[in-house]
Order: sequence, then C-alpha cells, then structure tokens
Amino acid sequence: MKTIRIPIQVELPRDIISDLPICLPVDFSQIIALDRRENQILDLFSLRLLQQEKDGSLIKIPVQFTPHQPGSESGRLDWLVNFSGDSQRMFLLLLNLYDSEASAKESMQGSILGNKIFDDSGHAEPLPYFPRMQAVPVPDSKLSIQRDGVEVFGYQYGTYSDHSARPFFFPVVGPSGRCLTRIGHPHDPVGHHHHYSVWLAYHFINDVNFWSDDKTSGKQVHQRFSRLFDGPVLAGFEAVVDWQTPDSQPIMREIKQARVYPQPNDELLIDLQFSFSAINEMIQLKKTSFGFLGVRVAKSMGVFDGSGLIQNSEGAVNEQEIFHQPALWCDYSGPITDTVRNGIAIFDHPDNPHHPSHWHVRSDGWMLPCHFLHHHHQICPDEMLQLNYRLLVHNGNVDDADVQKRYDQYAQPPKIKVDPPD
Repeated sequence: MKTIRIPIQVELPRDIISDLPICLPVDFSQIIALDRRENQILDLFSLRLLQQEKDGSLIKIPVQFTPHQPGSESGRLDWLVNFSGDSQRMFLLLLNLYDSEASAKESMQGSILGNKIFDDSGHAEPLPYFPRMQAVPVPDSKLSIQRDGVEVFGYQYGTYSDHSARPFFFPVVGPSGRCLTRIGHPHDPVGHHHHYSVWLAYHFINDVNFWSDDKTSGKQVHQRFSRLFDGPVLAGFEAVVDWQTPDSQPIMREIKQARVYPQPNDELLIDLQFSFSAINEMIQLKKTSFGFLGVRVAKSMGVFDGSGLIQNSEGAVNEQEIFHQPALWCDYSGPITDTVRNGIAIFDHPDNPHHPSHWHVRSDGWMLPCHFLHHHHQICPDEMLQLNYRLLVHNGNVDDADVQKRYDQYAQPPKIKVDPPD
C-alpha cells in the first residue's frame, strides 16, 4: 500500500463566514498518473483531508468525493472551511494505492462504487468520516435530505393532491426546527394552490402555461434520479424532469441538481442548479414576471400575516420598494415562533442571464427572481439555459445572518491550486 499526498492551496476571501463550501473538480487518474504503477488500484474510500493550522499542525477535517459516474476516478471534492483569520489555507489530501494482488493481511473487493479494502477477518475498513448528511428515498415519491438523521429538506416528485403538475421542495426546515415554507396562499387556497413551497414554474413556454397547474396547463414530469449523493459534507441529488404540454408531449428537458450543506447554528446552504434544453425543436420563453424559481414562506413570516420583512441587496424593504427592481439577492424573514425569527435568502448567481435579476415579491408571503421580465429567450436544440442559485436558510434577519457577506462569498468563490503529489 502506498499513500499519495496531494497539497492544496486555497485563497480565501477576507472575513469568511463559517462554514464556507469549497468545491474542487478533480480527476485522480491524471493527478496521480506519475505515481501510479500499472497494477495499482486507487482506494477512493480512503480519502482524507488534513488542514494545516497556524502552528503547523495538521487536523483531519471532513471531505467528500462525488464521482461523475459510479466507480469513476473523476468528479468533485467538497469540504467546508471555517474562519481562522488567514486568507490562505493549506490542505493535504491523502489517498491510498494498492497492488491489485491481495496481500496476506488484507484483500480488495470491487463494486459499482469502486474498490474497498477488507482485513484478514473479512471486515471492511471503516470510513474516515461518518456520513452525517444523507439523501434518503422515502414513501410517497419523496427524497428526504437529512442532517444527523433528521429531515431538513425534501424533494417531492410524485403527485400531490388533485392539482400538482410539478416536483417541488418541501419541507425547508429552519434553525428553529420549524418549516419555513408552505404550500398555497394562506387566504386563497384555490386561486394560488400552485404555490408549492420552493418550486420551478414559468408562465408561457411556446404558448403553454407552465405557471398554473389546471387541466389546460403544462406539467413537469419527474423521469428519474441520475444520482444521489451524501456524506460528511453535503447531501443532494441530480434528477431528470421533462416539461410537457397538456397532451403529454415533452418540449423541454430539465436536469435538476440540489446540494445541501450544514452550517453552524442549524442553518443551511442549498445550492440549486437547473439546466434546460429543448427537445426536438426550438422553444421560446416569453417575457414574464412569473418564472422560474418561487419561494412561498410560512404564513407567520409574511409581511401581512406576521410582521415579516422583505429585504434586498440594494437596501430596499418590502414589496413597494423591491417589486420588479434588480438586486443581487432577496431575503424574506419573519417570526416562526413567538420569540424566534428565521429567514430564507435567494442568491442570484452572476452567470445567470440578465444578472442582477429583477424580483417579483409580495407582502402576502412569496418571492421570485424573474430573469426574463423584459426579455424573451430562445433555447435551440443544441443550446442549454442554466440557472444557478443558493438558498440561505438562516437565523434572524439579513443583518443577523450577514447575508451580503455570504452572497459575496457565493459570487466570488475561493481560488484553489492543486500541487503535484509529494
């Protein structure tokens, strides 16, 4: 057995907020090519990450590798970095190489996930880290994202009630332990039953209404999960969803990705990526203030129903000042108990079209970035529209949660350098 040591340098922004997600695309077959003999097998289960402290000591911190395909040696590394006062952090990534022939004390067994080492008693080598973040399929067509065995986020992809025409995210559990979103308008359950907690929709695509969810509306049909991933750093999934006309003809395919990171004080970061491509022929997204990503907050958090507060990156407050105005982010916070306030912020990624987005917000409890308020958008069969967001599920209001600083860290991720193995 040979241990490969890979130095990594991370250039951090100043005054980071714990815990900052670090994402690094990797191809281990290329990184270790010079150190690997032809008959050696990489044990990806042995992956460890050491963080160098100010005194030069090394401490082990959780790291997670998500392969592009099961068993692949290429994919992405994720870990979380906390504040230390240093703008540059040094890490050492360790992983083991084994000869393909079994030794006297250990053996290797292959699976769809790769190769894993077993001792001479037939026991699997323990994992370096416990997977505290897990993606758990549960009954009723739902995927439960759990932190330490407790659900904090859900993806509902089956039929809900008599109306549901799309997958959606529910619940979204705040630091208080209470759900921060709801399904439907608190005072108009019929006219606004299509507000599904956190959901995707669009008013008109090729003259098909994908915003409403009655019999004449388009529908979004979950096809399959491409990947589920969980571990010590994050949990999430990738799914394929077809957007279909009322007569079940697919016109647009969506690749949906979600990654949920735990944060201190029971907060969450939720990274969402939606990639849209046309099926067979060009599609047109008509300009609208209804689409794509909507968030309806709990009744008690609304401005009207619970003295909630809508704020954005420009310092504007509530519907009158924020409605249809551009901003980098928008936040909805309010009371979730008689003594506790929680909130949800939506971060608009700088690479999204027409950034910064305009915002559709309402005092009755919902908000939505509307990228195509003033523009039509076409997607040809050989093109893709990709939208990226981060949701911050937080304590207090925007000042309590340092929302602007956390947006800056999302918009300008750390610079990472991987040195050759030593």
